[in-house]
Amino acid sequence: MFDHPNEDETKAAEWLIDGYQKNWPPAGTPRPLLVVAGQSQPSRRFLRALNVNLAAWERRFVIATGDTLACNTVSRDRNITWPIQDLPFPLVFFCHRNPVSSASGFEPDQSSGRVQSASSSGTEDLLLFKDIVRALLQTSFADGNLLDTSEAVGKRLETLQRSDVVDDAPAGELLFDEEGNRRTGTGEHVVWLEPSMDKLRVWPKATITVWSRRGENEGGARWVQRRQLDVFYEGALGDSGHAGN
Repeated sequence: MFDHPNEDETKAAEWLIDGYQKNWPPAGTPRPLLVVAGQSQPSRRFLRALNVNLAAWERRFVIATGDTLACNTVSRDRNITWPIQDLPFPLVFFCHRNPVSSASGFEPDQSSGRVQSASSSGTEDLLLFKDIVRALLQTSFADGNLLDTSEAVGKRLETLQRSDVVDDAPAGELLFDEEGNRRTGTGEHVVWLEPSMDKLRVWPKATITVWSRRGENEGGARWVQRRQLDVFYEGALGDSGHAGN
């Protein structure tokens, strides 16, 4: 089945747990970080195998996946693609743009802050594709004519400013650095998924917190919390104090 670990994934989980338990960190130490950077389905199957082989008190891993996951995986489609009681690990991942932008169509239940239905689609892809199209429109034409070589477009990309692509960006700052990478503070966000659990049980509820990165020349904290949402899962108990419909 698509969500059940295969033999190799199960063996990998067992190997990791065996090595980890032999060197169990002392109480009070920070939770270990486990980087799972593969595709979303193999990552999910591996973590399911990890969960099956861990006791409740051993679930101390914080999972990091880079930009492997989309926000829809843990939000809109969560009951199928990331059921929290099967994958009860704190999770952090990266988005190239804001995944919960109300201006771009993200619609949580405003009365309670919770994400309810399949209509609440993540917005990071929409915003990133918009950036790509705007960048190409800015750099593929000169004097009203379409440039005929990738080298010419590349030269113009080197001088592209943030304000040409990113809304509300300060003028006069380049979008890309000398190596061609996008500069800090041009849309990157981090998503933190925190299960609701105690020593004995994982509840059908989690909290999603979204943080954005300030630009290099902006003052204040480097990372700024932008939004926090409660998400609930099938089978939630309305009067448990831990979950809702």
